[in-house]
Amino acid sequence: MAQDWKKMEMYKKAHQLVLEIYAVAKKLPDGEQEYGIGAEICQNAMQIPATIVRGSVFEESEFREHLEEARLTLRTVDMHLTIMHRLGFITESERDRLLKLGEEVRQLLIQRIERRKVAKA
Repeated sequence: MAQDWKKMEMYKKAHQLVLEIYAVAKKLPDGEQEYGIGAEICQNAMQIPATIVRGSVFEESEFREHLEEARLTLRTVDMHLTIMHRLGFITESERDRLLKLGEEVRQLLIQRIERRKVAKA
């Protein structure tokens, strides 16, 4: 049974994370924007809400698998943010703000995954 992904809080937060990551990526040096870490983090960030949307058309167990995939992709985004900060591409404040937003997304994903596990039992 398909679910309305546009109403899901986890989708809305993930979408906001994408927008904010793209804004930060625009500030990166040219080579990093198109081919380097900027391109990588944008691609991975975009995968998070896209995976939620794609999974929303499946039954519960498959939807849960998609949410797990989105959660794992978020870990990659966290790693990119850490590297971008260590390379001096973003400030500590920018990194922390984006990591905090990512953590909000992660918690929403986990709550939904756990809710699905309980419903399945």
